Amino acid sequence: MATNDLDRALGDAERLLLDSSAVMAFHSPYEVAHPLAVHLLDRIERASDPARGYLSAISLTELLIRPHRTSLARFTYMHEF
Repeated sequence: MATNDLDRALGDAERLLLDSSAVMAFHSPYEVAHPLAVHLLDRIERASDPARGYLSAISLTELLIRPHRTSLARFTYMHEF
């Protein structure tokens, strides 16, 4: 899937519920979905784009497990993200 296909699929959606896998792909350059995740989070970050991203508390917890186990620096980075 290309970024323009993703944009077309999202249409004019303003609220996007992200799964933890999308955020993991954003942080993993070797992941196949990395370019799409970067594009999606760039859109969410852009003030001029109406798309806003949301994560569930469960997804947030999933994102902190590995960094918590590996190092304080990685945990702090993901916690701040």
